[in-house]
Amino acid sequence: MSENAPAWIVLDIEGTTSSTASVHEGLYDYARPRLGPWIEAHRDDPEVAAAVAETGGATTEETVAILHAWMDGDVKATPLKTLQGRIWAAGFAAGELTAHFFDDVPPALRAWHERGCAWRCSPPGRCPVSGRGSGTLRPAT
Repeated sequence: MSENAPAWIVLDIEGTTSSTASVHEGLYDYARPRLGPWIEAHRDDPEVAAAVAETGGATTEETVAILHAWMDGDVKATPLKTLQGRIWAAGFAAGELTAHFFDDVPPALRAWHERGCAWRCSPPGRCPVSGRGSGTLRPAT
């Protein structure tokens, strides 16, 4: 890595690396119906349990209603982002979600990788590829 190259680059995806619609219509719509089933299936996971407790919901149904209200209001609540991130990560891993990138993003990520720069997306749960250029990067079609 050159002296002037940054060691790390943090990217905000919504409207920067990807279209806002890909987040709101793709990722949000994917997570919304999966929140309740995810909570039920991962109830013993400490991170899921903590996120659920932070919502203040007494039941899964109440918790999901709170999470949906936050989604509708575009609230950046940590419990919501935690659960969405876990659901999205599973969706990307299963091949059920694909990433949208603006055409100039994959070449930039590759160039940073070649220079030894590490990169992460913010929030991390939304980014299907992070690290030192890991993942397959293709422009949106």
